[in-house]
Amino acid sequence: RVVGKSEAVQFRWRGSPELEQLGENLSMLSQTHAQNLKELQGHTKALEESNRYKSEFLSNVSHELRTPLNSILLLSKLLLKDDRGLNDEQRQQLRVIHEASVDLRGLIDNILDLSRIEAGRLLPNMEAVDLSLLLQELVDLMHPQFKEKGLCLELDISDTAQKEIQTDPDKLKQILKNFLSNALKFTREGKVVLGLEAAEEPFAVRLWVRDTGIGIPQEKQQLIFEAFKQADGSTRRRYGGTGLGLSISRELALILCGKIQVKSRAGVGAEFSLLLPAECGETPQPKSMLSEQKESVVADAARQEQPEADFSGSKALLVEQDIDVLLKFSKMLESWNIRVLAAGDEQEVRETLEDEADIDIVLAREGIVDWRHLSEIVGGSMAKSVLMVGLSDNPQADGADVVVSPEVNAHTLKSILQQKFSL
Repeated sequence: RVVGKSEAVQFRWRGSPELEQLGENLSMLSQTHAQNLKELQGHTKALEESNRYKSEFLSNVSHELRTPLNSILLLSKLLLKDDRGLNDEQRQQLRVIHEASVDLRGLIDNILDLSRIEAGRLLPNMEAVDLSLLLQELVDLMHPQFKEKGLCLELDISDTAQKEIQTDPDKLKQILKNFLSNALKFTREGKVVLGLEAAEEPFAVRLWVRDTGIGIPQEKQQLIFEAFKQADGSTRRRYGGTGLGLSISRELALILCGKIQVKSRAGVGAEFSLLLPAECGETPQPKSMLSEQKESVVADAARQEQPEADFSGSKALLVEQDIDVLLKFSKMLESWNIRVLAAGDEQEVRETLEDEADIDIVLAREGIVDWRHLSEIVGGSMAKSVLMVGLSDNPQADGADVVVSPEVNAHTLKSILQQKFSL
């Protein structure tokens, strides 16, 4: 050993001149090596600090972009729903605005996911998952997009595959949706197959997506898992995208104790596989953002001292048709790092829940939807407890967990949410 605890070791050997010279040479080598090691440790620390600043910057910028973007999404969605007085050209322009906003929101969500992963804040929420049911739901969700492009989307589940495992269903869906989205993007004709089969130890199952698209050259197959990287520059120019999807998928797979593999040849197609164990062993469990028990809210909730809640990563669904009310509550919620989705009626609620999982809060004004029925719809789509906040001037109105006035101020609403969230 020529270095001990990053310090140079001195070799003061006594004996023949040759032995003493060898000791001096080794001491010099040890000193040089120790100096190089210190410099390397310093560079490593600087790089880690730089990476932390980058993650914080991406997270902060993404949150800042979300507020104006969600306003664009909400307004364009409402205008598309009630497009009287618009001519065909204006309707088309409005659709372009809305679709571009949806794409931009997807990019921002990816950047936020990446920053949370790098900060170690994206933890798994393990539960028993019926894989057959989950895969069928994914096919039903993605089928219209494949049909519109003239592609066939098939489901292939092996009889010998284990059908239930312990995993995080939302993160699993995110990985498979990334696989399917890539297959859709890079396949011009033919078909895409989503499959499930048994895997070799130490894994229990292999979930895969196989396409007949452009394929990936062998030398580029590891590059595509790096953040912001694609097989080559022309891929981004021709097909769009940021190169974040597979990078995030790989990190999510590691969180689930899994592994991603790719098999492909240029011009032939690609197969992406996710290998998962039957269970993930000892994994840190995040606190549930919402308390399972729904307690009554006392009248002086706003005056009580509450610890600061961290709502980051939470989702709220606003069921409202009035633009002013939508903007008021979306601005409040987004300022607390809550992602806001909007729906104008019961049908739009169902459509939103098909695309979005893991809703934490639903805010709905009395008269637009029946609160009890809405609770059943949301509860049937969610695996966890969801807080139903009713907006009404009648505090005795029944059917919601909490009833607040549409004129409620930000301080009062935040205090109520802090009481209801498990901190």
